[in-house]
Amino acid sequence: MHLHEILAIESGLEEQSHASMANVGSIFTTPVILNGTVKTLTMLDEDRQAENLREETKLESTVPTLLKQVKDKAVAHFNAFLSKEATNQEAAADLVVDGKVLALGLPATGLLGLESRLRKIADLLRTIPTLPQGIEWKPDEVAGDGVWAATQPTQSRRTEKTMVPVVLSEATKEHPAQVTTVNKDVVIGKIEASHTSGLMPASQKQRIVDRMETLIAAVKQARQRANSVEVRQIAAAEDILGYVLND
Repeated sequence: MHLHEILAIESGLEEQSHASMANVGSIFTTPVILNGTVKTLTMLDEDRQAENLREETKLESTVPTLLKQVKDKAVAHFNAFLSKEATNQEAAADLVVDGKVLALGLPATGLLGLESRLRKIADLLRTIPTLPQGIEWKPDEVAGDGVWAATQPTQSRRTEKTMVPVVLSEATKEHPAQVTTVNKDVVIGKIEASHTSGLMPASQKQRIVDRMETLIAAVKQARQRANSVEVRQIAAAEDILGYVLND
């Protein structure tokens, strides 16, 4: 039997053991089936002997019998548990990524925990903000590592509201011109903005995310190799529980 096989059955054995304890615990709390009774009624009047009765409540089980049921389920579970733990001490594999050994002899349980923690970091990496599209960026060597500068400034205009007269109708010999005023946006200046950013290029983000996925896959493969080790069988549960229950 390999480690991954005992990992697959241990939880089922644990559930069976817990179910047995719960069932027996319920009986111990209300031990109706652990008691038997025989009642007889003998009429004193000779003429009423036909009314004599016998009632019996059978004893269905005993405490030792129920404890044996619990012990049998617990022994199977404990042996699987102890065998798993003993094998875990020997189950290990190298972490290899793209043909390069990153770590030697990592334990199976450590690889499982490592995989879980790497997935949390991977979730964070997927949220990395990236440089805005539509602007050409170059590394800002003066500002330092991770800083980007736009190669060209952006242009925009500054406007302000100005009251401008508008002729509604031209003047005639009979009537003066009709004029009103309206608000109009008038350009009063131009704005030139130079941009720097500490965000990351989308291509760089994708490379990092891809490498993380490659690493997680390698950790999973290493864990599978570690879990293929032969189980070190432990059969000590009978003696362990027998110390208490073999009375």
